[in-house]
Amino acid sequence: MAAKPALVMVLSVSLCPRGNYDMTSRGVRTEGDCEFCFACIQNCPQKAIRFNPASGQPFLANGEKNPNARFRNEHISLMDIKRANNQK
Repeated sequence: MAAKPALVMVLSVSLCPRGNYDMTSRGVRTEGDCEFCFACIQNCPQKAIRFNPASGQPFLANGEKNPNARFRNEHISLMDIKRANNQK
């Protein structure tokens, strides 16, 4: 059974350790500084979150080499990531 798009976005938004994403009635709002953990990119099942080439950022100078490739560690659940992000 496929996940509902709104549920997918809420899940992807909640994976950011810096809280840079916020769900609004108009969609996802971004703000803040990215620490390049790529949790949002790697865990978005819709592949809706991508990085565009950015010459000022060494990690992003060429964009993504393969925008369709994603990595998920089979030993770490999405809830593990969310719990780790909520530690104080």
